[in-house]
Amino acid sequence: MPSRIEYKASVERDLRHLPAAIAARILDKLEEVLGSQAPRLEAFHGEFAGMFKIRVGDYRVICSRTADAFSCCELATVGTSIADRAMSSYSNPVKIKSAI
Repeated sequence: MPSRIEYKASVERDLRHLPAAIAARILDKLEEVLGSQAPRLEAFHGEFAGMFKIRVGDYRVICSRTADAFSCCELATVGTSIADRAMSSYSNPVKIKSAI
């Protein structure tokens, strides 16, 4: 079971740009979910297999897991394509319509 949580520099930057209350809520949720003995994570399939999504309000945190750590790789808002978000610059995220 991973014992620590690592944050990619872009996730730390994204959190700094959010209002303090929202950033705190996201961090609290990550500690709660990833710190539990048996975290319930929603897995991706296809090209993002091995990655997990954690929902926190209108935000999604994309994580991966290694033997000793969870790595938080991306922070996105609902309606943002993760693939497009990863390829776009921070100041110009790409929005898409939900498929649902």
